[in-house]
Amino acid sequence: MKIIAMILTHNNEKIIKNAFAKIPTDLFDAIFISDDSSTDSTVKICKEKYRVFSTDKNLGYGGNAKSGLNAALKNYDFDYIVEIHGDGAQFDPSTTRKALKFINLEYDFIIGSRFINKQKTKQSGISNLRYYSNIILSYINEKVLRLNISEYHTGFRIYSKNFLLTVPWQKCGNGHIFSFETLAQVSYYNLKIVEVECECDYKSLHTSISIRNGIIFTFKHFWTMISFLLTKIGIHSKIFPRK
Repeated sequence: MKIIAMILTHNNEKIIKNAFAKIPTDLFDAIFISDDSSTDSTVKICKEKYRVFSTDKNLGYGGNAKSGLNAALKNYDFDYIVEIHGDGAQFDPSTTRKALKFINLEYDFIIGSRFINKQKTKQSGISNLRYYSNIILSYINEKVLRLNISEYHTGFRIYSKNFLLTVPWQKCGNGHIFSFETLAQVSYYNLKIVEVECECDYKSLHTSISIRNGIIFTFKHFWTMISFLLTKIGIHSKIFPRK
């Protein structure tokens, strides 16, 4: 299996090297940067180590992820692509080692969960608001999407090429909702998904979604679930088209 890594960046000049230091480079056939129009020195720093693909304008997390995934499909030969965040790699990219056995079993989508070991996650410095809101939302999500995973809002994700060629992920939103919409697509298309334990670091310098964007995400996330349920009665949408 050929595995490559996609590092998502946006104005991460102060912490991008922390992310680089955590990457298990021996696992990857290639590593590249997808930068979301940074205005600081992020791109300059990244170019010293890796190939950089940049968006023409700031698109947001989802837009940057989509831009990077498209760049991967056009420029690399791979079976799986690991998403790594340039915010100091808050979600430990070494989780990839735990995922190798599932890559070899050809799962379509692999995610890292903070809630397999809740005690360790509580010791990571995570805020109570973030911890309990994710627990509650993931519980609700499981009732609707039924993916048999413990967390639906995680920053560690591994996409298979089969997933990228099967579902209309390009139609997902440009904001943080992209991460949830793609999981909903995994359920809609009955693809194989699995989770592995993932450690996080909230004590070191990192970026985080704002309260405003968090509220927007929450409303969009509930609308995504409603759209998913509407497909059961034949009402489809751009991210859940007729098969």
